[in-house]
Amino acid sequence: MKLVDSNWIKTLNYKKIISDRLIVRKYSRKSGLIWFVAGVLVLINSPFMFPIPIVGLPSVMLALILSLVGIRKIYNGLKLPLLECLLVMGHAGGEINLQELIEALGGSKEVSAEELLLALDKKDWARRACHHLPYVESQELSGNEINSNLIILLDRGRQQLSEHELSAKKEF
Repeated sequence: MKLVDSNWIKTLNYKKIISDRLIVRKYSRKSGLIWFVAGVLVLINSPFMFPIPIVGLPSVMLALILSLVGIRKIYNGLKLPLLECLLVMGHAGGEINLQELIEALGGSKEVSAEELLLALDKKDWARRACHHLPYVESQELSGNEINSNLIILLDRGRQQLSEHELSAKKEF
């Protein structure tokens, strides 16, 4: 006799993974800014011996490295959450409403739904149902109405999702 449904546990785990990934992105932006500012401060201090006793070329190289690490962290925090979208769509079975996708991403105020859809369509990972010809044909043959807010996960998106799951299993 099962007291807890295993699908419910998978849903909780999936929601925790998505929220953790979004929180990491937020803190990546903040820490990237700190790294970048530290690099600029080291560069400004490069001709002086006090408070950092590194001068000349080593100081400039250290400032460059700190700034580049900061820029990379800021970029990782600002880029579109495409992989998170794939995870949500994969959990939903490959078809999800646009509003449900945005809500699953925490009601992201940072990125618009259209911008996200354009990026997913550009990578050929997902597409609106009304723009996916095989789906449109099947719905017209069966006489069903086509939902323009429905997003369909394409084969490349499924492939990317399976590659991500394999790499995640290797990490643990």
